[in-house]
Amino acid sequence: MADQEDPNKSKVATPVTATTTPSAPATPVISLAIKDPKVLYASYMPFVEKGGLFIPSRKQFSIGDSLSLVISLLSEDKKFPVDGKVVWITPAKANNMAPGVGVQFNGASAAELAAKIEQALVVFSTSGERTNTM
Repeated sequence: MADQEDPNKSKVATPVTATTTPSAPATPVISLAIKDPKVLYASYMPFVEKGGLFIPSRKQFSIGDSLSLVISLLSEDKKFPVDGKVVWITPAKANNMAPGVGVQFNGASAAELAAKIEQALVVFSTSGERTNTM
């Protein structure tokens, strides 16, 4: 008998590690590739002004930390660089939740990235599926 996937279990993007760039040593750069629409749905934070993503990570961040993100979405070749700010933290000890941070999009490319994600997620507009943050 084949195992069935638990529909209530959240899917998460592959955890990433933060690195620093030589030109800005204090600003971590996080690259994230989200290829599965369900993972994008579970990670997107539409309730955050300008949009945001939950990024699974065990690295310690603080609310207000600045990050630089490079995001690949679904089957697109284009990468979206965007500045971000940590606005949500799910600690490693949270029950049944993946540890990580919610990052608000900031800067000139924030609106373009949020619009691209929302366009990709229109098929989930009436979904009641659980996400990584709600």
